Amino acid sequence: MRLSISRAWDDTSGFIVRETKLIVPIALALLFLPGVIAALAAPVKRGEQPGGTFLLLLMVQILIALVGQIAIARLALGEREPVGAAIRHAAMRVPALLGSVLIPMMPIVIVATLLGGAATVVAKPGAGISPIVGLLVLLALVVTMVATIIVGVRCLLNTAIAAAEPGGPVLILKRAFAITRGHVLRLLGAALLLGVGGLVVIVALDSVVGLVVKLAFDKPTPWSLGALLIALVGAAAQAAFSVVFTVFFARAYSQLAAGEPGVPSSAI
Repeated sequence: MRLSISRAWDDTSGFIVRETKLIVPIALALLFLPGVIAALAAPVKRGEQPGGTFLLLLMVQILIALVGQIAIARLALGEREPVGAAIRHAAMRVPALLGSVLIPMMPIVIVATLLGGAATVVAKPGAGISPIVGLLVLLALVVTMVATIIVGVRCLLNTAIAAAEPGGPVLILKRAFAITRGHVLRLLGAALLLGVGGLVVIVALDSVVGLVVKLAFDKPTPWSLGALLIALVGAAAQAAFSVVFTVFFARAYSQLAAGEPGVPSSAI
């Protein structure tokens, strides 16, 4: 089936407007509040190494956010169930979703790390390494970057698949690669449009609020009032973006999976 980006966007905006009462509690509890807490603990000085508390909070935030995204995707696919039931289902599907992302990405991260180390050695003055070797390392880095983008695009529907279908991480990956075949460029274009637009809004809000806070409270410190204001605005913007992104690709999944066996009719 041909993927219609405009239809997916119309479905997304319609669902968000129509089901605001369902989305807001999930977004507040699982996207916004954890984001505020993690942001309050984040380092505020450039170059400052994050502490163990922040890293722990960040990991917990990511896991909670995955629950929220799966729950929102499930509701966006038409499941008629209470919010609590959607969250419980989402919590059970987090390990499968997480695995479906880690399985393809871990090898790429390992290869990229090794190539990055090799590039550092090659770039050292007086290393005595042939320019051809340096060119091969650079080419390998480019290939790895392209592979990362392609795999990332093919995994854009993982959340929706985890929400709508049973199965573990391997099955989610197989389904994602199967239903995105032939649609990589359109999905990439949609992700770029959403990502760039969201980034511009988030950066603009952070910059404006950060400037106001500095003028009013001087330099904010972790857990201070100034840091709280910055965290509230940043977490709200990020939560809103996460909702739009999740719903959009859930609706894209509903188009590509339409009529396939094993797909719940409510997801169509």
